[in-house]
Amino acid sequence: MKRLWIEYIAVWVAAIVLFLAYQNDWLLSGALVNNGMATYIANYTTIAITIGFIYLALKLFVLKGIAARIMQGGERCYLRWAEIRLCMLAIALLLSVNVYQATLEKSGAFCALITAIALLFIVPSRQDMINRTTPQKEEENVSEGE
Repeated sequence: MKRLWIEYIAVWVAAIVLFLAYQNDWLLSGALVNNGMATYIANYTTIAITIGFIYLALKLFVLKGIAARIMQGGERCYLRWAEIRLCMLAIALLLSVNVYQATLEKSGAFCALITAIALLFIVPSRQDMINRTTPQKEEENVSEGE
């Protein structure tokens, strides 16, 4: 669990360092500004990847096959799928920051912002791991009067 927290913080740090590297001119900003087709393709690809990865990352643990694997595999399996989920959002975030800085178009910034917000929904917690790896008792809903 500690490793997952370190990886989670590393994603945030990597995005901030990448953004600061562009802002301080350590990396070339605006490389695609004068190339309309490249800008269009980069923005479209970033939007598609951001939408797809955010949706999949947030729904990953409720997919029947993955939820069953996590239930059977326990903590180790949960950590593996949590890392996959974190990796998807990290790719989307870092790609969005790079595309924003390369094209200087707001769509990349919006994708980065949306992905950063999505990262707040997957904060690692021991309680979530316990809930997903422990079998839940099915409660029978018996209505009175029937």
